[in-house]
Amino acid sequence: MPKIPLYNKGLGSTGVTSGGSLGPRASSGAFTGVGQELAKFGEAAGNIMYEFYDADKKAAAKTAIADAENQLVKELDTHIDNDKSVTAEEFDTNYTKFSNKKIQDIAGKYNLRPNEQKALIAKLGDLSAGAQLKGRQETYTRRDQIRGISVGDTLTRYKSTMASYPIGHPIHEKTRIDAINLIDESQKDGSIKYSSIRSREQLEIQVESETLNNKITGASTFSDLNKAKQDIAESTLAPSEKEKFNKAWRTKRTVLANEINREIQDQVELKKPTYQELKIINEKLQRNEDVNMELANGEVISIKGSELTQDVSNSIQKFNNNKAKENEDIALNDGSSSIIDEANNTDTKTTLETADAFVKSMPDKEKAEGAVLSAALNLQADARRLLDIYEEDPSQVNANKIRQLVETSKQLLEKGYAGRPALSKQVGKMGTSSNNALIALNNIVLDLDKEIAAAQVINNAADVISSGNLSEIKENLTKPQLDQAIRTSLKGKDLDTQMLILERNNAKSEDYSNMLSEGATNILGAEPDVNKLEAQISIYQKMKARGNGVLENHLSKNEIAIYNSVLILEQSGGKSRVEAINMVAEANRTGIDVNAKYKSIKNEVDKISSETTSSFLGITFGTKPQNTAAIQQKVEDLSKIYISLGTDPKKALEQASKDIIASHINHKGVLIPRSINLNETEIKESADLIIKNYQSKNPNDDEAVITATPVTDRADKWIIIRDGIPFPNEFYTRDEILKLKDDEAKAKAKEKMLKSLEKREKLQESLKKSKGEQRREKIMQKKEKELAEFFKTDFSKALPEKTEASVKREKEKEKIRKENIKTLKQTLLGPKGRELLD
Repeated sequence: MPKIPLYNKGLGSTGVTSGGSLGPRASSGAFTGVGQELAKFGEAAGNIMYEFYDADKKAAAKTAIADAENQLVKELDTHIDNDKSVTAEEFDTNYTKFSNKKIQDIAGKYNLRPNEQKALIAKLGDLSAGAQLKGRQETYTRRDQIRGISVGDTLTRYKSTMASYPIGHPIHEKTRIDAINLIDESQKDGSIKYSSIRSREQLEIQVESETLNNKITGASTFSDLNKAKQDIAESTLAPSEKEKFNKAWRTKRTVLANEINREIQDQVELKKPTYQELKIINEKLQRNEDVNMELANGEVISIKGSELTQDVSNSIQKFNNNKAKENEDIALNDGSSSIIDEANNTDTKTTLETADAFVKSMPDKEKAEGAVLSAALNLQADARRLLDIYEEDPSQVNANKIRQLVETSKQLLEKGYAGRPALSKQVGKMGTSSNNALIALNNIVLDLDKEIAAAQVINNAADVISSGNLSEIKENLTKPQLDQAIRTSLKGKDLDTQMLILERNNAKSEDYSNMLSEGATNILGAEPDVNKLEAQISIYQKMKARGNGVLENHLSKNEIAIYNSVLILEQSGGKSRVEAINMVAEANRTGIDVNAKYKSIKNEVDKISSETTSSFLGITFGTKPQNTAAIQQKVEDLSKIYISLGTDPKKALEQASKDIIASHINHKGVLIPRSINLNETEIKESADLIIKNYQSKNPNDDEAVITATPVTDRADKWIIIRDGIPFPNEFYTRDEILKLKDDEAKAKAKEKMLKSLEKREKLQESLKKSKGEQRREKIMQKKEKELAEFFKTDFSKALPEKTEASVKREKEKEKIRKENIKTLKQTLLGPKGRELLD
């Protein structure tokens, strides 16, 4: 059970159970004593709390008063600092209004007891009164500063005015009196202390300093500047001040020199005196004379040479010399250019007259002759440049133009001007240069004659090529001559005619070869130029129409395969040209498993070498071809190329077969590759010569089947094939084949000559007749002639005139063609060749 505390005097607290007796009763005295004690305690506690709260209020009031004072001081200081009043009355009015409001605002922020609030306001008032005194003092100071600044500005203005006029000038003297009076007044009221000029002495010094400064900075001539230097020396300034002005004087002198120099140079640039006039100006400057010259163009040059310092005069003379040289160079260049223009646009006579007039007009004849020499050398260079172009393409340049330039240049060098010796007759550099130029000009003429002859060879060769007879002269042309002749023969003709000429002559155009090779590379590029390829593929198709021989003369097998792959995809695959080009390019980039695809056609290709019938790939041999193994390898290699370019394997085999057939010649059971070096007839003749020579050297080998084939597609090396087996050790070079051909031609010529001699001998024997037989023969010839005249009929009159003219033209063309061939052979063949021709 919980215990209930009991209170009694001296008993303390005891606990009893709830069901027990409460025990003895407490007396009333016990309760009365306790109440009185409590009342005393309450009164004492109340006094303690009052004293505590009063102390707390006082502390809060003290803190508030301190904060208020701080805030008011800050606000009043800011107001005073910002105040612009210049009188005490103005300041007090502004300050009182501001201070009262701030005191009210600050005091109203605190909740103090009335007495404490009154004390706060009294404290702030006292603080404000002290700050007001401080503000008034600052106002007085500000007033003095303003007045002092005004005094200083006025004195500075007076100083500048005095410095602008010389001593004794009315304005100078009046301003001086005003300045002195102002200094005296300001010294009395104290405002002078705020001025930079505080005494009469300072005024005089500063006026003198500014006067010197004005003279230095305002000097526009060296005369003015020299006077300023004298004034510096005579001044009463301290040595340090004088040195300062001497330094400023030196700086000004440099600036003035540059200004005068620039001004005179600008005057020369603007008024453009001739180089002769510039020389006269310099002569005057060298004598320190003034220049006042009217120029030939009406302008006037004015220079105060007598006032110029030596360094400035030297600088201007140097400038004039450079300008004179520049003007003289311009005159010389203009003269040289006019001579060149006349030579290019008129005749030699007019050009020489222009050169003579130019030299006469120039004071310095040697330099003028140098300009003529320069013109002659330019014409020489032009002639050489045109000759180089003529060498590349004679159709681009007129040979007579080159001759005219050479002749004009020579006469310029061989003529005398203004009564002086001809340039080539002079001694020294002029004569040496002129004679060297004459040698060079003579060489140009010699080279031109050679090039004209060479051009004639090219033109004649081009005529022969246009007629389809390149093989008759090919061996006598150099590679550059051949290329140029082919280019000339194709020039100006349509594409079909060009392809026909290339086919008929088994010839190669380097231009078309380069163009089509570029196209093949373009097709396989990352970003094929389709627009450019359109033209290249079109040319390829035109060339292909003339057979694989023309193609292989211009492109490699790989390049042909690239073009054909595009055409196969386009024509058989139903793709657009752009799609076909992109597919071939993509196949080349990504790579194709060629061997895997080749397996589908391998058996067909292998049949080539095992073929026992008399035909293959559409060619009838009569017997099995001797080189089917080599042909099979070529078909395999070419098929794989087509496959690698994205062509279907069967189409690849078909196209490869067509290419091999078209690029080979069937001769005596051997497929021989076509060659740009030999036409079909020449290839067969070469094979027959080799076989014949081998058989003549091996008479015991008559039972074997002997054939021959080139090792390379250029047909410059051949080997013997004996019973279908190649004999690599038995080979014939191109030179050896030519020798065989030459030997056979000589043998035939010798045989023909022997037959001719035999025939002549028989004729001479038959002519040995008796006098009676000879007389009877003459009578018979006379009768036959009379009988012919009697029965003569002019059938030609029955033919149309057009037929006669046509026949005549054909004969003339044939005659010209034979003459061209004869000329080329005579020109290009050596003595040995001409001997054979005869």
